Amino acid sequence: MSSDLKLANEFLRVPRLPADGKGFVVWKERLELSIKARGLYGHLDGTVVKPDDPPTRSETSVLTQEEVSMNENYAKEIATYLQQQAIVFQQIASTIPDSLYLKIKGKPTVKEAWDALKADFEKRSRMITIEVRKRLQDIRCAENGNVRTHFDTIRTMREELASLHQQTQVFPTACHSAVTLTQSKP
Repeated sequence: MSSDLKLANEFLRVPRLPADGKGFVVWKERLELSIKARGLYGHLDGTVVKPDDPPTRSETSVLTQEEVSMNENYAKEIATYLQQQAIVFQQIASTIPDSLYLKIKGKPTVKEAWDALKADFEKRSRMITIEVRKRLQDIRCAENGNVRTHFDTIRTMREELASLHQQTQVFPTACHSAVTLTQSKP
């Protein structure tokens, strides 16, 4: 294997998605970018569709030269389509936990598998968002606690929310930070 091919494969590699779904939004964007770089994004969004089957004729009829040519073209097109579907599906399957793979493996197209995966994780993302917002709301710096560590924890939570495409506003967070330093939980 040439070093260029190894470099290209590493360049297009997508990190594995954790089973708990944390980081789904970033993983999804990286996967989409990798698929776009391969020139196969149409399989993910459904704009590339399976070629139409050629018209069928009885076995006893003789095919014209044009029909033979159409059948040969169809064979090439369907082989290319199925190979590209497999490449995109493998890109997804190799980066998700087995439990998720089992949920999508029977889908007839990559788009259907992708849509099922996104729907599952978008529900999970909402639950994770609620949980992180609750933790952010409840966090307090311990009496004589390390303020830097406290702010790092708040920053990490904000980054987690940002990775879920949740907007966090600067002013309320600044106020929240001041409150978490001045109020102690009983």
